[in-house]
Amino acid sequence: MAEQRKARRGGRPPGRTPRREMLIDAALDLFHRSGYRNTSTTDVGAAAGISGPAVYRHFANKEDLLTAVLELSSELMETAAAEAATLPPRGALDYLLDSYATFCVQRPGLSMIWLEERRNLSDEIRERIGGHHQDYIWMWTTTVAAVRPELARAEAHVLAQLAIGLMTSVTFLHLDPRHPGQIDQEGMRRLLAETGRRIVLQTLPAELAAAVHPARRDAVRVT
Repeated sequence: MAEQRKARRGGRPPGRTPRREMLIDAALDLFHRSGYRNTSTTDVGAAAGISGPAVYRHFANKEDLLTAVLELSSELMETAAAEAATLPPRGALDYLLDSYATFCVQRPGLSMIWLEERRNLSDEIRERIGGHHQDYIWMWTTTVAAVRPELARAEAHVLAQLAIGLMTSVTFLHLDPRHPGQIDQEGMRRLLAETGRRIVLQTLPAELAAAVHPARRDAVRVT
């Protein structure tokens, strides 16, 4: 529990050394900009100021680096879900919206790498990390359902996924706040959070609610 609180305050998780973190950050940047297949462990080491062979003191191979990058996204999602679970439903929803908007704006590479590069992971690792992502989505679904008890769980699930999907989509824009007229990070974060809030709180058209088959309206996983 103490380590969890430390991680939430921004402390280093157990077993994470400064040099290892430098390599993860460098791999995140290079996998995002150049792609996994076009990046070598030597490239990652050079970007982190570490010799190629020294990379293998921290990671067994390039897949191990990719795994570490994607585990970072899992850690951030798990921390957000744990924090949201301590709040009342509306506060939890606001926290999930604000924290995920921040995640998408400040660490856009994490979502892109998961969507585009997970095929390079072994089935076992892909399923494990994917399971963490699914748990995060179910936390959203449970929270939306608690805030809006009039909805069937399937409807809450669709709204949660729409909000997450919209915020995730901004990671493909390659935002550059230095560009004239470009919205800055804080402005984009607020815009994403507010748009996501409007999605999950909107009144569903009758025809959309009716489109959810009666036999499946409450078939979405209950947590």
